[in-house]
Amino acid sequence: MTLSFEEAAFGKKATIEIPREESCETCHGSGAKPGTQAKKLVHIAAVLVS
Repeated sequence: MTLSFEEAAFGKKATIEIPREESCETCHGSGAKPGTQAKKLVHIAAVLVS
């Protein structure tokens, strides 16, 4: 939100929306469809020494 000097000094009423994340009752935040499991990511790291 951007305010002018006058708004900051004397006040301003405004309605704002604050996005939020929450788990749904279907997947509980995993993103998986009912009856399936979420894909698991595998991370492979290598260190090269010369």
